[in-house]
Amino acid sequence: MTPGYEYDINYLHQEAQARWLKPAEVMYILQNHEKFQLTQEPPQQPTSGSLFLFNKRVLRFFRKDGHNWRKKRDGRTVGEAHERLKVGNVEALNCYYAHGEQTPSFQRRSYWMLDPLYKGWESCCKITCLFDRRSNQNGMIPVGKRSNVN
Repeated sequence: MTPGYEYDINYLHQEAQARWLKPAEVMYILQNHEKFQLTQEPPQQPTSGSLFLFNKRVLRFFRKDGHNWRKKRDGRTVGEAHERLKVGNVEALNCYYAHGEQTPSFQRRSYWMLDPLYKGWESCCKITCLFDRRSNQNGMIPVGKRSNVN
């Protein structure tokens, strides 16, 4: 993200209801977390387009949201894929995502910052979870494993 560049928080919240946010947008939210209200409890069965901001040290079980996510081969653990996303030319974000058990196009993505400057700072604990259901029938963009995480 270009230093000094500002996003409109309300605009980003509105955009998150229609599409995946770009890494620079997610980074802006995490760096400016005080402009958002933190979620105090895991939401129960959040709908498509929901955006939440958690402190993962306070709310350790934020993933317990009432949805059935695809499991690993052991049948117990949720299978989450992991990527590091770049903002500009620098790896800046961790992204973990899970697919719905009944509807594979339903995804949960969790993001947090990699920057060591934030390690001792409370902001490193913030996680943004995005839920999205995309299909061609309702005119939304299909979600690919990697192509729409940009």
